[in-house]
Amino acid sequence: MVMKWNRAFWSLGIVFGLVLVFLIQFPIVSEELNYKKLKGTGSMRPFLDVKINPRMIVVTEDVKSIEDIVRGQVYVYEKPGDDTIHRLVGIYNITEPGFYYVFKGDNNNYVDKPITYEQIKEKVIGVRYE
Repeated sequence: MVMKWNRAFWSLGIVFGLVLVFLIQFPIVSEELNYKKLKGTGSMRPFLDVKINPRMIVVTEDVKSIEDIVRGQVYVYEKPGDDTIHRLVGIYNITEPGFYYVFKGDNNNYVDKPITYEQIKEKVIGVRYE
């Protein structure tokens, strides 16, 4: 009886080990995730600080609908000539055409110029180190 249990545990251990090796060699990565290198502006310190760790990469996913936009979340938005990664601090319905979104870097003393939904590209969902 003990021999059967011992063999069963060894078999489970081998199967578990093979699955673990497979997952390490071929990680499951969503095709919908994006990876971005940061520029060292310091506007999002301490949350995102490439001066402390220059190997930091931001993991993002595309914003699919207006319902994905939530105050307090960090987003990548488009501004002329560059993309910016800042936190959403306000949503305002200033005029009839729609909402305006106000962002701010965590380390900045001022808010950014309001933008439209069309300029919001991605939501930051994590940070990875290479």
